[in-house]
Amino acid sequence: MAGVELVKAVPATVRLWQARGLALHHLAAGDMDEALKVMAAARGSYPRTRKQNPNQQREAAKEIL
Repeated sequence: MAGVELVKAVPATVRLWQARGLALHHLAAGDMDEALKVMAAARGSYPRTRKQNPNQQREAAKEIL
């Protein structure tokens, strides 16, 4: 990205950006649970995850054309 210098960023910010990238890879592979784990760990709240209706089925990210 133009104008973004991660070398000058605070280490916590860099870790969060790296976690977001990894979570996107997991979402692209259809693994919502792993993406949530990655983001929760990056925010320091692991193993707590967001609450979800157990009867509701999770869907992978959908591509919009």
